[in-house]
Amino acid sequence: MKLPHVGDVGVQISFETHEDLAVATTHNLLYKKPDGTTGTWAATVSGTKLLYVSIAADFSVAGPYEVQAHVITPTWAGHSEVDHFEVLGNVA
Repeated sequence: MKLPHVGDVGVQISFETHEDLAVATTHNLLYKKPDGTTGTWAATVSGTKLLYVSIAADFSVAGPYEVQAHVITPTWAGHSEVDHFEVLGNVA
């Protein structure tokens, strides 16, 4: 993923789970922004990956973001390890 900047829209986040997600009934990415704000991005499934495309206000703060998959299938529910990426600031 190319590093996003504050305010960027249309950035694709691809999160590899290494699990077959074909029967997942819930497939979200949980996030934590550098200012402590937390939330959920509803992701789509592509094989073993969760995909999300950013919209306005997703990258509102520069700094390190944390992201974690949350998946529910008919026989299992759980979370992935936490991953990190950087959102860069802008000149003005």
